Amino acid sequence: MSVRRIPFVWKQIGFILYIVLLAPLIFSVIRSGYLYTFDSDELTHVQIVYHMAHGKLPYISFFSIYTPIFHWFLTPVFQLAGFTIDALYAGRLLMIIVFGLRVVMATTLVYLVFDQYLALLFAALFLLDPFTVFNGMQIRPDNLMMLLFTAGLVALLVGLRRRRSGAVLLAGMLISGALVTSIKIVPSIGVVAVFLLWHALRDRHRETFWVFLAGLVLPILMFLFYFAVQGTLGTMLLHILV
Repeated sequence: MSVRRIPFVWKQIGFILYIVLLAPLIFSVIRSGYLYTFDSDELTHVQIVYHMAHGKLPYISFFSIYTPIFHWFLTPVFQLAGFTIDALYAGRLLMIIVFGLRVVMATTLVYLVFDQYLALLFAALFLLDPFTVFNGMQIRPDNLMMLLFTAGLVALLVGLRRRRSGAVLLAGMLISGALVTSIKIVPSIGVVAVFLLWHALRDRHRETFWVFLAGLVLPILMFLFYFAVQGTLGTMLLHILV
């Protein structure tokens, strides 16, 4: 029997049952992410936030292979909570929120590409991934990077389907934000750019590709301009790229 032929009342019952079964899974995932042992990388990022909060400049005052985007993102938490053990858990809570938003964005993406039933299945399978507990909610720039990238994909798909240049521009900016957060996302951005170029040439909507490219380039230029003004552009590129 096709899913679409199932009576509406049974769909409602099925959805309620899904929520009832998913609730303890969500609680377990959040609890595991919050209480999981702190990794040395997490403490490294907190130390970078500490140095920056005390007026030290990355790449000049101390060595770092990361862009400061993630550490700027974390700074308000530690300014409010102080640099204590409790602040580490506050940072974890922030990353749990980031993870939750990433699940929502990824589920929305599956819904837009396929349908609501596969989206609901995807959400459950995503939360069942044991790797999620290990690093999905840790204090790492990768997690912020993936949230921005996934949100960018959602905006891009909406923009392509509804032919909205504003959504395509936003997609480029979000994906660029992921790039300046961590360069690990470069291969994925390359795939998206190639796909979009093919789509633009096939449908003869080349302006779509140029709008996306503009959104992609703008945050990068702003990022580079910031360090150029500081006089640390070359040092920053050397630390991150080499």
